[in-house]
Amino acid sequence: MELFKLEAFFNAAPCIRLFRSPNAAYIAFFLYKHFKATHKTLWTQTELTAVLREYLEELHETQPDVLREEKPEKYLDDWCSGEKRWLRRSLGRDAEYEIQLTPDTEAVLGFIDQRLSSEHATIGTGSRLRQAIEMFAEIVIKASTEPDEKIRHLTAEKEKIEREIEKIQSEGIVVPVRDEFLREDFATAFTMLKQLQGDFRAVEERFKEIARQVQHKISERNEVRGEILDSVFEADDALKKGEQGITFNEFCRFLYSDEQQNKFYTTVDSLKSLDALSSCLDELNHISELIPLLTGEAERVQRTTQRLGSSLRRLLDTKTYEQRQRLGIVLDEIRKFAEKFSSAPPIDKIEFYVEEELDIAAPYRYDFWTAPLHLELKELTEAADTEEERKEAFRKLAQTEKIDWTKLKDNIEKYTANNTTVSLKTILDQESTAAGVIEVIGYLQIAEDDGHHVYHDDEEKINITLRGSSSPSVTLTMPKILFIPATKRKRKHGHI
Repeated sequence: MELFKLEAFFNAAPCIRLFRSPNAAYIAFFLYKHFKATHKTLWTQTELTAVLREYLEELHETQPDVLREEKPEKYLDDWCSGEKRWLRRSLGRDAEYEIQLTPDTEAVLGFIDQRLSSEHATIGTGSRLRQAIEMFAEIVIKASTEPDEKIRHLTAEKEKIEREIEKIQSEGIVVPVRDEFLREDFATAFTMLKQLQGDFRAVEERFKEIARQVQHKISERNEVRGEILDSVFEADDALKKGEQGITFNEFCRFLYSDEQQNKFYTTVDSLKSLDALSSCLDELNHISELIPLLTGEAERVQRTTQRLGSSLRRLLDTKTYEQRQRLGIVLDEIRKFAEKFSSAPPIDKIEFYVEEELDIAAPYRYDFWTAPLHLELKELTEAADTEEERKEAFRKLAQTEKIDWTKLKDNIEKYTANNTTVSLKTILDQESTAAGVIEVIGYLQIAEDDGHHVYHDDEEKINITLRGSSSPSVTLTMPKILFIPATKRKRKHGHI
């Protein structure tokens, strides 16, 4: 820790600005209530504006002078600005702005939550000390390359387990761990899970920073494409082979495994049945909702890594690369003119607007001359279907396959009846698809509507048999779909 770094941190860090804000308590309460308490990590700007307006109206009933300077839209713009950086705004898949917390705001809310909840929460000093010592010892064993040392450790573990088995077999009594220790271990594990969700902000920010560095090099005119390609591949290696990338990929492999998910949900059900944890129902319910939340976080991080691929494609496209180079020159000239007039700015107010409807692909490129289009006029006649054509159209309509929604949902309920998670591929391997491809799309719609897990960034190939077709089967490339039991999902009424 160095003094100049601390000075810069206290002068510019967004988290410090939030703590120093005169409305810090009201802002932190709003962000915690709608991002943390609801376990919703991503809001559209329209949704968040609506809940902020409702919050301000309720607040002004008792605190009429608090947060009255601006409209809700202006407050969100201010909190997303480069100066505050308490929220991050980005363009979502549906061309609507999405808003989420930044790493600094996650840190502030985590600190406040920890400090306020520590007055009543279990402080697991004994549990944490024991776990820390066990982890240190485990690190030494895992790092060892000596076969004899590894064998000695495994032998000692084996003898310990065998002694415990013999004692239980001889006495017929199992002495459980005391309730206090169970609650300590649970509190420690739950704290780790809450921190995990906030850690995604830092991972995503790190990945975005690497992508921005590559974008910056592409826009520089003094960089040759070979050097930029080296930078792209180095950045890709940093994402995939760096410490954060390796641990993140391992996390995704665990998250997308239906076997691991079933094991996780089974463990949560067992925790709920323990009397020692009867006072922790809110925390247990939050843990049950963790898989969908973390899945959404992982998908957003993966979309960030995909930007490198897009940058590489643009770089290899000669025409696009030349256009970007020319655009960089124009922007640089604009910046120089702005710097030239900065010492003597115009007295009158300067205004500008963006013409969104204007569609100019490349104004500095000229196409070769082409002859004008020749319009050939033809005599128009009124089209009229014959009786036979109408009958044929009705016959085709009658032959159209229909989706039996009841059957599809019954199949899902049947395979998840044992409180297990099952993939779409497993269901289709066991059940026939009477309606063909349209029935598979029906399964996908049910998964989106009823809150099952749809991994759009993780694809799998599914073979189905078609009735009345020249080809016996067809292979579909689908997003990986995991159907989960009704007790463990949230209905979200989505669309495909």
